[in-house]
Amino acid sequence: LGLARRAVTRVPCPSLPPTSPTPFPTLHNRDRWDVRMASRHNKTHHTPPGFKVFTPAHGTVEHARLAKSEQREADWKLWGPYVSHRAWGTVREDYSEDGNAWGYLSHDHARSRAYRWNEDGLGGFCNRLQNVCMAVALWNGRDAIIKERLFGLTGKEGNHGEDVKELYYFLDGTPTHSYMKMLYKYPMVTFPYSALVEENRRRGPYAPEFEVYDALRQDLHEGRFWDVFI
Repeated sequence: LGLARRAVTRVPCPSLPPTSPTPFPTLHNRDRWDVRMASRHNKTHHTPPGFKVFTPAHGTVEHARLAKSEQREADWKLWGPYVSHRAWGTVREDYSEDGNAWGYLSHDHARSRAYRWNEDGLGGFCNRLQNVCMAVALWNGRDAIIKERLFGLTGKEGNHGEDVKELYYFLDGTPTHSYMKMLYKYPMVTFPYSALVEENRRRGPYAPEFEVYDALRQDLHEGRFWDVFI
């Protein structure tokens, strides 16, 4: 999977006739396909199935951004929320000798090891190549580690398989990622990392999952958490 992903994202794409005086040379296959189909639409007035060409005539500033993006006048797809909230516990980072793909790189390892094929972060934002990444880091003054990524369980740790154990909500966003908003609820008390792992491991597949609001029910009820808007 890693080699396949590298081949898709790193191999240069064949050149296309520019659709604007200042084409962007870093567009990937999907962007080039969008540009090609937009150009075809402009010439034949035919919209392919599942594809819509936006123009400023639609009336909003966001429609104007989308039109400029498809016409390659502005590279609005260069930056976006392309950073995963968690890259631990995935087959992409598996270099185990026994084929333990889902458990080779756990959340506990993520803070001390470097990823090879991707990155993760809380409310992350990056460029298309993911070689410039930005994300939020938090500390409540009590935890032993900084909150840099979402916490969760690997497949064997969770009684219903892998699962993220956090309170976060995606509130708003535009197609060009010109504006996005999310909410992360960060406890003021010690985050129950160990309790979530141990209790979910103890429970069987027919028992309900043990969530962060189960471990911190009283604290959440009394409002001992921060609303972090990103």
